[in-house]
Amino acid sequence: IRYKRLRVDALRQTVFELLENPTYRNAAKEVQSSLINAGGNDRAVELLENFVEQSTLVPV
Repeated sequence: IRYKRLRVDALRQTVFELLENPTYRNAAKEVQSSLINAGGNDRAVELLENFVEQSTLVPV
C-alpha cells in the first residue's frame, strides 16, 4: 500500500489478507525461527549496538 494513496478500505483489506492467508503466517514463522536460531533479541541488540559503536568511531 502506498502511503500517499492510503485509504481505510485498502488498509482493512490488506490487514485481513495478512491475517487470513496462511502463506504470510508461514513466512513469519520462518523469520521467527531464523531470528531465534541466530541468537534472538539479545543477539540482535548486541549486533546493533556494536554496529553503532563502530560507525561512530569511523571519521566522516
